Amino acid sequence: MDLPIVSIIIPLFNREKLVVETLDSLINQTYQNWEVVVVDDASTDNSFAVVEKIAKKDTRIKFLKRKIEHKGAPVCRNIGLENASGEFIVFMDSDDILFPYALEKRIKFLNDNPNIDYCVSKGIRGELPISNKNDYWLISTFNFKSAMTEFFAFSPPWLPLCPTYRTEFLKQNNLKWDENLEGHQDIDFHLKVLEKSANYKLVSNTPDAFWRVHNEGNIGSKFKNKEFEITQKYKILNNFKHLIYTNKQEILPILRILIASLLFSNSFKTYSQNSLKIYTSIQIFGGLKYKIFQLYSYLFNKKIRIITRIVRLTLIFLGQNEILKKNINTHFLKQKISSDEVVSLLKNSL
Repeated sequence: MDLPIVSIIIPLFNREKLVVETLDSLINQTYQNWEVVVVDDASTDNSFAVVEKIAKKDTRIKFLKRKIEHKGAPVCRNIGLENASGEFIVFMDSDDILFPYALEKRIKFLNDNPNIDYCVSKGIRGELPISNKNDYWLISTFNFKSAMTEFFAFSPPWLPLCPTYRTEFLKQNNLKWDENLEGHQDIDFHLKVLEKSANYKLVSNTPDAFWRVHNEGNIGSKFKNKEFEITQKYKILNNFKHLIYTNKQEILPILRILIASLLFSNSFKTYSQNSLKIYTSIQIFGGLKYKIFQLYSYLFNKKIRIITRIVRLTLIFLGQNEILKKNINTHFLKQKISSDEVVSLLKNSL
């Protein structure tokens, strides 16, 4: 019986060194019936030439150029999805690594569990090569029952390289990446997936992927700009505002984060009126507290700083302390491990 093809979709932009290691990790898989769809996002270094050379040696690697004007990783992932011919889909970045056994174990798991729509693997976050001078973390250390809540809290329980999807599930539900988001696109995509189906399982407690830390360019640098970060979160909230009434407990975390963000940032003026309507509709603020929040909005917009501080203290006094002091973007890397443990995990899983 022919083994099913797995399509691995990789957006590429200026990763001439790291993408070689990413592709090597796929070429060295124990499961060999795969195709890679690499979509170049108008790289300005030698990335295109590097991948083109590798693709000429291995016909399983499809190499495409983004031809439409709109750019970005979500655009490239959607192009890759349109050109994928496999029965299963894995999304990777051009710096990710899959361990040699990853595809074999994932596909066997999906074949053994024909009723699930996708499976999720664990991974490791850290620098390569492995060294006791570096920090390492397990990713996908999550509670299945709270996955959507975790994503709404921007504490994602898994990353794009962790799930393996049935292509039919993605295409039947028209699941695509939001091409208008500049950040947190993975959170938006995973929320869309979970909204359509929570029918998934964890493959194993043993990690099979590596999300590497490096200094060769990353979207994370944009999040140092709080204005940018808040804007992206607000867009995601707007994408899922229809869930406010049906999934109130799961969407509350992002609302609380946005309240904390908006109360004490320059974005408050831009989003205050729409935010007030959303917050009021699910009764985060009510009665006297809502009136005080409206007053805060007015004073903030008028730049009356001293009184706004007094209003802030009043809100805290009235019981909003947890909301106002909640850390923005609490990170999801919950379990730290040593370099020796990383090496042991790799040896034991082969």
